Amino acid sequence: MSKEKAITPILGIESAAQYWMEIVQPNFLRFNSEPTAREAFNLCSSLWHLIDWVEKDLRTNPNRLSLGDLRNQFEIKCSALSALHDIATNSKHGGVSRPRSSIVSTKAIIHSVNFYFGSSDPISEHSANYIIELSNGDQVMLHKLVEGAYLFWSNYFKPK
Repeated sequence: MSKEKAITPILGIESAAQYWMEIVQPNFLRFNSEPTAREAFNLCSSLWHLIDWVEKDLRTNPNRLSLGDLRNQFEIKCSALSALHDIATNSKHGGVSRPRSSIVSTKAIIHSVNFYFGSSDPISEHSANYIIELSNGDQVMLHKLVEGAYLFWSNYFKPK
């Protein structure tokens, strides 16, 4: 008998749809208003990890497809997810041992600097346009990748 996987509610998030509404959508809005590396990492991670929530939620995965099958199925429909996996994995681990995309490098074109002053040392972060270079030499703007994945998930969660 296989062990059933189910969502473990955390911080009030109890479903894939709720994760989409309360985590992914606000991350998308924040990244579009303030495109810092922090916001890019948060958005890429939440767009990629939404697959994990879909896999564990019986409402979004009634046929109990495996995580691997869902990843493959979704990446066929939205190739941007593969690149977001690699960015999310690199942001967490400082590298990618099993890439799912053909990213060879990234570049940040800084367009503003934000300084924060408080009770500790000053903090700074940079807003930028992020360029993703692929192994075939193509360059893709990160905002285009996240827009593609956001549109995919938006359609996925649209009431039918």
